[in-house]
Amino acid sequence: MDEQEPSEDYLKGFNQGYYIQQNNPKLASSVSNGMNTPSEYLDGFNDGGKEYEMERIQREFEEIEKSRSQDRDNDMGIER
Repeated sequence: MDEQEPSEDYLKGFNQGYYIQQNNPKLASSVSNGMNTPSEYLDGFNDGGKEYEMERIQREFEEIEKSRSQDRDNDMGIER
């Protein structure tokens, strides 16, 4: 399959969606829901917001696993 470079509008939307989702998720949702016309910018905006959320959730899981591992080690009398 031939991969295409994303358009400038898509990249701009992606970066802005990521940034706004990171700093003001309610605003990101409002912007996304308020735009009725499909566009490459909106696709990028939505994808950027989703990317941030996936990374945020991944970081949370990693912190939970790290905490659980430390708790298990402490229960066994082992310190890291």
